[in-house]
Amino acid sequence: MKTILLVEDDAALRECYETSLTLRGYRVTVARDGLEALQLYVADTFDFILTDYQMPRWNGEELLLDIRFLNPTQKMILMSGDPPVLRAELSGVPVLEKPFQIEELVKILEGE
Repeated sequence: MKTILLVEDDAALRECYETSLTLRGYRVTVARDGLEALQLYVADTFDFILTDYQMPRWNGEELLLDIRFLNPTQKMILMSGDPPVLRAELSGVPVLEKPFQIEELVKILEGE
């Protein structure tokens, strides 16, 4: 079973993603922002980090840069309604433009 740290500040979207992924057999841990996510990350291991870009207290790019520093091989996916140009350190991180179909996400998670 693949494990996912889902970071999304919008409660409705967070619940939708969590439910959809859980029903597909993933173990999902949720965080409301980047700071909470980083605390969860250092306490556990995850196959994927799935994070929103625009969040209070710590945006998705800052979170991914910190995680990349801790674990350069961590698999990460960024979600955004307005996809940013990511820093070079995050090249290769898939960016899903909201709204997206859950099947698009599953394809990335499954390496398709």
